[in-house]
Amino acid sequence: MKMLVVEAYQPQASYKNPYTYFFAQTFPLPPPSTIRGLLGRITGKYYHSFEDVKIAVAGKYGSRGWEYTQMLKVEEAMPVPGDIWIVTDTGGGKKDRGFLFNKEKRVRRTPVKRELLLDVHLYLFFKGEEKDMREVREAFERPKHSMYLGRADDILFVKDIKEYSYAGEEDPEEGIITLPKEDLYMYVRFTEELKDIPTYYIPERIEFNTDVSVTGRGVIALLRPAQKVHYTTVYYVDAKTMNNVISSEALEVWKSGEEVIVLPEEVWF
Repeated sequence: MKMLVVEAYQPQASYKNPYTYFFAQTFPLPPPSTIRGLLGRITGKYYHSFEDVKIAVAGKYGSRGWEYTQMLKVEEAMPVPGDIWIVTDTGGGKKDRGFLFNKEKRVRRTPVKRELLLDVHLYLFFKGEEKDMREVREAFERPKHSMYLGRADDILFVKDIKEYSYAGEEDPEEGIITLPKEDLYMYVRFTEELKDIPTYYIPERIEFNTDVSVTGRGVIALLRPAQKVHYTTVYYVDAKTMNNVISSEALEVWKSGEEVIVLPEEVWF
């Protein structure tokens, strides 16, 4: 068992909370489903290709900001002037104008405020078999496509990649949770409601309603399978607070030379 830690940086990012409609709120860290999507993008594969790989994330940001943007809103109604159309060249100088979805729906542009994170520092954790970790590392070093987290223009810059080996377990009563940096925050699986500890309802993974393994976007385009997003409730805490919310019977110890990282099981998704 190996663990890969990717240190990365984003000048700005927005990891949209899908349950915010009139303004686009961002999560404080990219959710696991977003990171898994990044993994599929840079490897050229997709969700089912790395379903055995566990993911965790730690990070911090310098400040929050807002920007005005436009979002597309689908409505069950006949189109009106100002809606979005698709124009198809049917040959012979004729063009067929159709609606973006179908004649029963229309799409309208809606101005909204989008929340941004500025000066984002991230540590992406991947845990799995050695062959999978080798492929993940090669993908970050030589990605198939551009790397971003959040929106397509939220470029991800990789600063460092380190590999850690599993070195056993520690008793939570005696061990100390250790992250790459002291001032980082992580998502930790929710166990019970605790006062004054921030919680979020984040997308964890996507399930495709098909018997065919979804190993690439081509499979989705061909089969158009129904998708179900699985959400989970998490704490958003630093290493010191993490000891108060975990219920693990043991802490995982990972080593790379003299560097040591100690994590509870609840940070993995």
